[in-house]
Amino acid sequence: MMASRLRRLAPLISIALLAGALWILHRELAAHPPREIAGAIRALPWSAILLALGLTVAAYAFLPVYDAIGLRYAGRTLGAGRTWLVGGEPRLS
Repeated sequence: MMASRLRRLAPLISIALLAGALWILHRELAAHPPREIAGAIRALPWSAILLALGLTVAAYAFLPVYDAIGLRYAGRTLGAGRTWLVGGEPRLS
């Protein structure tokens, strides 16, 4: 009974969280004109930007590894292709 309610409310909760995050982002960025933000980004060295992008890619590449480890610990099997395909996807069931 509780799980079915959660399944029905999950989209509404997601939309409310997204709306809240967008509102907070808008409030925080309102004090800074777009030119100031663009100037701050342009002031970053390319090495820092490339490092950040590389670490982001690495982090997303490891999400399916964590899923595979969790599945193995839970005694479940899922093909490597499916694990990599849906790695990091939040699931309610």
